[in-house]
Amino acid sequence: MRLSDRLNRDVSVLDVLESLTGTTVEAFRKFHCPFGEFSHSDLGVDPCVRYYEDSNSIYCFRCCRVWSPVSLLAEYKDIPYFQATQLLSDASGIKEVFTVDELIQKLQMIDEDVLDLSSVLKAFNIFVLRVAKNSTVVYTPEYRSFLEDLIQSLTVNNAFDWIESAKVLFRSKFETV
Repeated sequence: MRLSDRLNRDVSVLDVLESLTGTTVEAFRKFHCPFGEFSHSDLGVDPCVRYYEDSNSIYCFRCCRVWSPVSLLAEYKDIPYFQATQLLSDASGIKEVFTVDELIQKLQMIDEDVLDLSSVLKAFNIFVLRVAKNSTVVYTPEYRSFLEDLIQSLTVNNAFDWIESAKVLFRSKFETV
């Protein structure tokens, strides 16, 4: 499951709205649109937003727009969706989780013209399966950044060093769940 999907499921859109606007809202009453004063003909005077608990989203009947926790944060702060995902992840403590297979799939996206990756990936896969016996790795932003740097450093000349560095990473940085 993608991190943004987990955040949209596990972080209340009402909590995000309250933290952004400083206004307490009641879940089962209509409330004011966070963008109403700028985009509504009545300048946001009438409460026109409803909360939908089953989807953890809010809908504005004037804007005809729906927001999840991540999309609300992104639009309110005028930042890209991926950046809002990261901010909400940091604030909530919810981290990205990948299965070992998904992690190996990410490694396979490396440009194969640079290196024949089959033996490197096979060795790495065997190692990861031994370290993460239950096949789930907590993939925090710090570790993701480290691994992305590690992947960028992979070349024909340093494949052996790369696999050793990846092993060190998994031993020292990744927590298994």
